[in-house]
Amino acid sequence: MQIAGLTKLSLVDWPGKVCAVVFTRGCNFRCPWCFNLSLVIPELYAPLIPQDTVMNYLYARRGFLDGVVITGGEPTLQNDLLDFIRLLKSWGYQVKIDTNASQSAALQKILECKPPVIDCLAIDLKAPLEPDKYNRAAGLPVNIKDLKQSLRLAACSARPVYLRTTIIPEFHSQEDIKEIKNIYRNLKKINSHLVQVFQEYQPPLLKR
Repeated sequence: MQIAGLTKLSLVDWPGKVCAVVFTRGCNFRCPWCFNLSLVIPELYAPLIPQDTVMNYLYARRGFLDGVVITGGEPTLQNDLLDFIRLLKSWGYQVKIDTNASQSAALQKILECKPPVIDCLAIDLKAPLEPDKYNRAAGLPVNIKDLKQSLRLAACSARPVYLRTTIIPEFHSQEDIKEIKNIYRNLKKINSHLVQVFQEYQPPLLKR
């Protein structure tokens, strides 16, 4: 696991849980409003934290922390993510993953594990599921079929699933917001959809 950040105690990243947050390095999106540039842009990468350092801390906090949130960057890009999750589960942790839903094959592998290896899933839904709009939101071309497959998998999951959308006033139209809300309404088993407004719009990180 390429880990470049660790929040040792959080009360907000998983409502109702006392948790640690592990930030993986690397992302396949270049969202114009990204606030984790040190996890996304190779030229700005934060130094890696040795995985043993992270695991030693988490092992020592068993019984005090309820769970671990794995975010990024994009955690499903990590080849050894499933092994990392299974180790956390063996220690009694609940596990939540934050994802951009672009890696449907990796997500399916995680969601189909028996017994279950994650307890909660959060998906960033960035725009209506139309190529031009989503490509602008992600800052590069996105496979819409993968996004739709990830949403279908999430909707069939027995664990809580939450959608989250950051609205950029200069970017999203009122019609876009309606379309995004309709995606949520059509996914009957998704627990909630958080819509938040980003206050300061930033120009695109990388020009293509």
